[in-house]
Amino acid sequence: MKALIVSLLMVTSVFAANVEEAKSLYSSRESTGEGLSKALEAATMYEDLAKNETDSKAKAELLIEASRSYYFYANHLTDNDKKEALHGTAKNIATAAIDLAQQLQDIDLEARATYQFGANLGKWAEARGIGSSLGEWPHLRDSMEKIIKDLKKPEVESAGALRILGRAYFKLPGLLGGSTKKSLQYLSKANQMTLIPEAGISSNPSNIVYLAETMIEENQITLGKALLHKFIDYVEANGAEKYNPKLIPETKDEVINAQNILNRF
Repeated sequence: MKALIVSLLMVTSVFAANVEEAKSLYSSRESTGEGLSKALEAATMYEDLAKNETDSKAKAELLIEASRSYYFYANHLTDNDKKEALHGTAKNIATAAIDLAQQLQDIDLEARATYQFGANLGKWAEARGIGSSLGEWPHLRDSMEKIIKDLKKPEVESAGALRILGRAYFKLPGLLGGSTKKSLQYLSKANQMTLIPEAGISSNPSNIVYLAETMIEENQITLGKALLHKFIDYVEANGAEKYNPKLIPETKDEVINAQNILNRF
């Protein structure tokens, strides 16, 4: 019996160490080079850990992190075929997490897993092309609305469901269901929900840039440009680490995107 207990403790210790290693890899992610490879390493490690996990809640958590890590890696690839394949893998992993969360009747877990599904589905569709993936739009829309209306978790992932819907309505052509007015409504809500009072901007960099782009498209050019300037100035003055320590590489990416938008004028 003593030997069995010691063995179990060793297995638990190794598992915990592997989880911490995966967390460390993901926290060290960057948008290019070796830092990008760390995101892929984290994704495969989380996925492997999930395969051997018997506790349903812990398994779902690992799958969510695997999906998140695959998303980051795939989102920074330039080859659309590879992007499509990896975002497809990530959305399937998220679907498995959703199933487990529903079995557990864990609303928070389901909302977070559903967000990862939607984030990867959206990027999968972009890589695949609008014409080839338009049939998935109702699925994306309904899954994000479920987070907001049924699960009542719109705050999950920095108003992630609102952000995804806002971006989708912006990206879709008008004849295929797109609407910059709807985009403005969703993204305004996302920004207000995640506002940093002292800064006057959202704590999520994509919320800011997406809203500014939509404002500009809606002919609110002065407001959109002002929002981008406020974001860039805040990050430059305080650093990406202070702005949002959990989204450092994403913040750096969006500062570049914001500047690129401003360079058009």
